[in-house]
Amino acid sequence: MIQLTISSDGLIKSATGSELLEVFSMTDEELVGLPYAVIDKEQLEMGIHTRIFVQRTGDTIPVQMAVFRKNGEWMVWAQPLLGDKQDELRLQASEVLFQSIAYVTSCGDPELKAHVQRVGKYARFCAERILRWNTLDAKRLELAALVHDVGKITIPSVLRLKPGELDHDERRYIEQHTERGHHVIVALEQRFAKNALWMMDQKLLHFAKDVTLFHHENWDGSGYPTNLSGTDIPMAARVVKMLDVIDALLSHRVYKSPWPWRKVKEQVILLSGTELDETLVKELVLHEPDFLRLVEVTHESIPSVEL
Repeated sequence: MIQLTISSDGLIKSATGSELLEVFSMTDEELVGLPYAVIDKEQLEMGIHTRIFVQRTGDTIPVQMAVFRKNGEWMVWAQPLLGDKQDELRLQASEVLFQSIAYVTSCGDPELKAHVQRVGKYARFCAERILRWNTLDAKRLELAALVHDVGKITIPSVLRLKPGELDHDERRYIEQHTERGHHVIVALEQRFAKNALWMMDQKLLHFAKDVTLFHHENWDGSGYPTNLSGTDIPMAARVVKMLDVIDALLSHRVYKSPWPWRKVKEQVILLSGTELDETLVKELVLHEPDFLRLVEVTHESIPSVEL
């Protein structure tokens, strides 16, 4: 429980409680002497309220607070509304939203639906086994991978599913799905920022923006849409890029038959250092047996891919 004493002129006189850092990202020494308006833009009023505090990091946190007057000063008792499960609960809510986005994106295209689900599962594997990310960040990467092709919702299906070779203009039009997908996630973020930012996982949004925009960038700078290269390409996008290639090669497409894993592996190794991050490829090869087991299980649960 946090306890604040606010003077009649709006300055914080005292601040105690083990959750000060969690809620305000500031210690008691940093808070004392500051105007209360620094941490809460709403006017103090007596009663029990739920407020959204913006932390110094830019993150938001929902807080339940009781406000009353004592000896001419304001007394505020507060605690995080979601407790220590805040990040986990936000991510659970975001998962429902991102699964829904993936569903809408792939309506009428079963192969796209299966593709993004598989890439998501592979991305989580790489986050956990190769990057050694924590459980929540691995889940964030899985969800970001789910929406990597959200921009394709703006591409006519007659063009996306064209069986023959694309001409230059058609290819350039399809390539715009990266920027269009990024715009979708940015628009989503802006709507949540206006209405309910505390409900959205900010780190997930960051991953999703990186993945949608940069998952067709190449390690050597020859990709699109911005010609980023090397480590300038965000890690989340590098991982999804590699797995996007792998799943596309393993899968049936209107323009190709599925490749066997042996041939896919050879191609991925060939592309390392040019299109793909060589270190990621090497690490994936080291984890090949476990990755292949995941591929086999995923193919069974999400049919439409042939090995």
